[in-house]
Amino acid sequence: MSGCRALSIRDVLAVVALASLTWLVSPAVADGEACYTLTVDYDDGMAEVDIVPDLACYPDGTEVTLSVTCYQRVACDGWLVYDPNHPGDWNYAEDYPGEELTLIMDGDYEVECMLRYLSCGVGTGLPLLIVAAALGVVSFVRRIA
Repeated sequence: MSGCRALSIRDVLAVVALASLTWLVSPAVADGEACYTLTVDYDDGMAEVDIVPDLACYPDGTEVTLSVTCYQRVACDGWLVYDPNHPGDWNYAEDYPGEELTLIMDGDYEVECMLRYLSCGVGTGLPLLIVAAALGVVSFVRRIA
């Protein structure tokens, strides 16, 4: 024999299962039909981004919704969507406010979720309160003496 072996029923079922799984994960894109990619940039230590539907390849006209869930003390300032013809170039990007964004896939898109840390609440109020308390103690001590 030349090193080839007959396929068993188990081998055939494995191939069918793999093909079915690929079909479920990937959209049905006909030969020659446009298929676009979506790249979403964000700091995963600050938030989670949900992409619905989350596909490797989007047929032309697919509606995609991005939503962000920020971790504690983090806020979303919106989304930066780069022009498909100028990926990564801030000169050709548009800013969209809010925690949710809907795109219609008509090109390869790169999107950035703009996140920022919130203040811990100390600000200038606490230092001013400490200074005022210290001046009050000094004033009280002078009156006693």
